[in-house]
Amino acid sequence: MSVREEDIDYSDIPPLELREGIRMMRAGNKFKEMGKRNLAALNKLLHESHESEDRRATQNNRTNEQI
Repeated sequence: MSVREEDIDYSDIPPLELREGIRMMRAGNKFKEMGKRNLAALNKLLHESHESEDRRATQNNRTNEQI
């Protein structure tokens, strides 16, 4: 079906300033912000995991020296 732009009735859609609760944001920006938050959380988890592994390795080395 081919519909021309002139044939579409937009009269039932309220103007943007009348729509409440809608925050307009470009999708690219939204995903960029989400990606930054996810990357920060992932980096924090990896850093904590790395510190935990270093602690375990240090403890294992001390235990091996005692044996």
